[in-house]
Amino acid sequence: PSWLTARGLASCLEGQAMPAEGKANEAVVADSEVETGVCSGSSSGGSDPIAAGALCAGDLDVPSMPWRKQMEFFVNGKRVVADDVQPHMTLLWYLRDRLGLTGTKLGCGEGGCGACTVTVSNFDSAKQEVIHRSVNACLAPLCSVDGCAVTTVEGIGTAKAPHPVQQRIADLHGSQCGFCTPGIVMSLYTALQRSSPPTLADIESCFDGNLCRCTGYRPILDAAKTFACDKGKCPDTPEGFRGPAESKEEGGPRVCGSTRATLDSISATADAPKIPFPEALRKGLPPLKIQGQRVTWYCPTDLATLLALKKNMPTAKMVAGNTEIGIETKFKNLEYPVMISTSSVKELHELS
Repeated sequence: PSWLTARGLASCLEGQAMPAEGKANEAVVADSEVETGVCSGSSSGGSDPIAAGALCAGDLDVPSMPWRKQMEFFVNGKRVVADDVQPHMTLLWYLRDRLGLTGTKLGCGEGGCGACTVTVSNFDSAKQEVIHRSVNACLAPLCSVDGCAVTTVEGIGTAKAPHPVQQRIADLHGSQCGFCTPGIVMSLYTALQRSSPPTLADIESCFDGNLCRCTGYRPILDAAKTFACDKGKCPDTPEGFRGPAESKEEGGPRVCGSTRATLDSISATADAPKIPFPEALRKGLPPLKIQGQRVTWYCPTDLATLLALKKNMPTAKMVAGNTEIGIETKFKNLEYPVMISTSSVKELHELS
């Protein structure tokens, strides 16, 4: 192909010397070593993925590579293909303004309150399993969900047919003003989508990124802990702290027994249904390039392409979770014309 030359490493990183592991393989990269526009490195770097990636990076011509120009992802089970997206836009903006899914709220806008929480699922080809994460849509770049399945509060249930999580929070009074409730619902929903049933500790941890200024969290936890696999271990109110015998002095110890009482009052917990992951996303997608008005977004799928991009554009900003860059661009008015996502680089998800 035109983007692959036969010049070996050719000072992959700003003229650095070739790794010793790659010297013996400084030869023409065979066509069989090319996968979806990049070098696989299986035979050009030995067993060291870093050396293999560096060797292949020297042979890649970034501008002429066959980049994919359309985003592809799923929202609530429906396929979305978009070629008119802007990389500086957030997932929250697209959900609310383009798709009309206004159940996902805009609160703080900086990933602190959790009102914008959605579930983002992707297929891990190495583990052969679907990974579910709760994500702050107000910070997540729209391009970051390419190849993923996004689930919002509208996608798991309706007012007439609510999801068990939604029903349980409503039954146990876990919502007052309701603004934070969609995010809380999706955080709990994500925890239930994972392969192992959540424990009491898992339930508490899943709400680390959610704020509620109305309920004081007690009814929310009462509802959520009914889904825990070890809910029988929830501590009860000790003797001496019950009813009229409880000390009324200000600052005295208190142990609230409402959670245990609530758990005991529910004889059985309904199994939360799971939304199937789209089969179309299990095969993986080629590298992505989105040319926007303000930002150009690259999403390489292997280390060789990542290194080649960084060599050609040394000032490009690499993006992982976007928790800092999102704040810098939204509140500090910083601009990064080129962004490189590392989320799909398979070598960065492995331990060697």
